[in-house]
Amino acid sequence: MESSKQGNIFVSFYKSITDFDYYKHFIHQTTGKAFGYLIIVSLFFFFISTLPGIFQYKTVVEEIFQNTEQLPYFEIKDGKLRMDSDTYHVVYENKDIGMIVIIDPVNGYRKSDLSYYPLAILLTETELIQKTVTAYNTIPLESLSMFTLTKENITQRFGKFFLTLIPVLTIYMMVFGLGVKVLACYIVHFISIIYVMIKRINLDRKSIFRVCCHAITLPTVVGTILTILKLNIVFWDYIFILAAFLYSYNAIKKYAGDR
Repeated sequence: MESSKQGNIFVSFYKSITDFDYYKHFIHQTTGKAFGYLIIVSLFFFFISTLPGIFQYKTVVEEIFQNTEQLPYFEIKDGKLRMDSDTYHVVYENKDIGMIVIIDPVNGYRKSDLSYYPLAILLTETELIQKTVTAYNTIPLESLSMFTLTKENITQRFGKFFLTLIPVLTIYMMVFGLGVKVLACYIVHFISIIYVMIKRINLDRKSIFRVCCHAITLPTVVGTILTILKLNIVFWDYIFILAAFLYSYNAIKKYAGDR
């Protein structure tokens, strides 16, 4: 019965946060089980933290293409944008996330105004401008001269395409997030090894690693809550490592003191 409890991931999760004495059970786990715990907890909480972003992405995509359907007819043909309009159109604008999408067939929108938005897309008569926080790319429409894109093509095909990207982007972000958590675990592992060597505690590196796999539990939970609430803490990455190490430190200290 005790062995069954130790193998229960919910018990492991709870004890990882609340009971340093219980870490002696983690030390005697297999490395595979400890690493499996790290993977499951990391993926679960990273998925939870991405949900607001996923819903926001879906909402933005749907709104952009719904607004595009309301525009006058336009097409991109022979490397030029042609539109039945004598002014530019703001297809989407959200100042909360700092994003704007504009179709401008008459070059009436000042490109310098894009600097007010971290994310911006501007389609002019001859080029497509994409702006992010770190990049500013200009794509001449001449490079698309072999294609003819109409309003219907863009709203029907591209809208569905961007929505089908949701699971792909989710998986990509989860894999990336898992990699970050594993790296953090190894950093805490390295620091914990140094502590064990200094204190001359009789604990091998694999056992220390098992401790570290569980020590990142609370920092992971806190990080998820901060992400959902959109709260930014300066030097959070360092605080994450420090908090995880403090768990590892106290668990190892408790283990050494009981022997």
